[in-house]
Amino acid sequence: MPTREEILAFIRESPVPVGKREIARAFQVKGSDRVALRTLLKELREAGLIER
Repeated sequence: MPTREEILAFIRESPVPVGKREIARAFQVKGSDRVALRTLLKELREAGLIER
């Protein structure tokens, strides 16, 4: 499971906009960990660190 910082770095370094699916693939997040990833992305959105 990636950290907040790893996700932000991945998004920042990507030449194109990335979605949940691309983030999950890049960090090999599978199964029940996807729920945790979704929650983490929601927290980042609510904090204003990422956009939808």
